[in-house]
Amino acid sequence: MMTTGEIAKLFQITSQTVINWLEEGRMPFDRVGRGPRRVTEAALLNYIQQTGLSADSFEPELYAKLLKAVGLTRESKRVPAVVVLDKHAKIVAWNEGMVKLFGMLPYEMVGRPIDSLPTQVDGANTGMEYQISSAWQGNMLKLRARCKNRGGQQEIPCTISVSRVYAGDGAERAGYVLVYAAD
Repeated sequence: MMTTGEIAKLFQITSQTVINWLEEGRMPFDRVGRGPRRVTEAALLNYIQQTGLSADSFEPELYAKLLKAVGLTRESKRVPAVVVLDKHAKIVAWNEGMVKLFGMLPYEMVGRPIDSLPTQVDGANTGMEYQISSAWQGNMLKLRARCKNRGGQQEIPCTISVSRVYAGDGAERAGYVLVYAAD
C-alpha cells in the first residue's frame, strides 16, 4: 500500500492535494483510526488508467515500484486488467484490460458476481468469491489462475493480485480491487 506522501511524490504534487482527492472519493483508501491514509497499488493504478495520465509524468522509481507491486513492468505494452468489486463481491468496475483479457464488455459484467468470471484458481475447488474473502495473507493476496476468454476457446494462465478496499474510516470492508496479469 502507498501513503499519501508516496503518491504525492509519484504525481509530483503536494500531500494535501492527494488527501483532497481521497476525501473527494477519487480513489478508495484505507485508514485505521486517525492514522495515515493508504491506497492499494491496484486502486492507484486503476485511477491512473481511468484518468488517462501519461507514465512519463510520474517519478520513475516510484512508478516502477507501483507497477512491480501488481506484476507489471514499465516496458509492459498491455493495459492492466482491473476489476473492482463491492463488499458483496459483485463487479462495479470493468476496465479496457479486462475487455482485452476476457472479451466481455463492461455492460455485460457490471452488477454480476465475481464467480460469473470464467476463472479457475489453481488448486482450488471453490469459486473466486470464497478465495478472495478467505485466503488472506497480509494486505494483498496473489492467486495463480487460469482465465478463459469469451466462449472458453482460449485458456490463459495469469496471476491475480487482490487488494481489500476499506471505507474511509477503515472500519468496514468496502470491496476489492483485482489486477489480472496474463503470463
